[in-house]
Amino acid sequence: MENQYSLLSTKSKSVALLLALATLQSCSTGEKPHEKLNGKWTSDVMTVKIDFDKGTYSGVAMGRRFNDDLKLVEESSEVVVFKADGDKITAQFQPDGGILLTKKAGVSVQMQPAE
Repeated sequence: MENQYSLLSTKSKSVALLLALATLQSCSTGEKPHEKLNGKWTSDVMTVKIDFDKGTYSGVAMGRRFNDDLKLVEESSEVVVFKADGDKITAQFQPDGGILLTKKAGVSVQMQPAE
C-alpha cells in the first residue's frame, strides 16, 4: 500500500512539474528583442524604418535616402546585432525606451520611437 502512495506522489509531482514548465514556456514566448526594433526611429540627424518581417532597413541620414536589405545576426534581451548593406549595426535598448545604434566604425546615434 505504501508503494502505491509513493508512486502516486511521484506521478503527481511529475504532472505538476510539466504544468509548471508549460506555463513558464507560454509566458516566455513574448516579443523577441529584434521585433521590438520594428518601426520608425528618429534622431536629430536621421530617421530609420526597421522591418525584420520584410528584411528592410530604410530612411534618411543627413539628407540622403537609403533602402538596404536587413539581416539579423544575433540578439539578447538588451542588444540586437544586424547587417544592413553589408555593415554590422548594433542596437542597444535604452532605459528611456530609445535605442543606441552603433555602426561598425563606432559612430553611435541615440534614437527615439517616431510617433
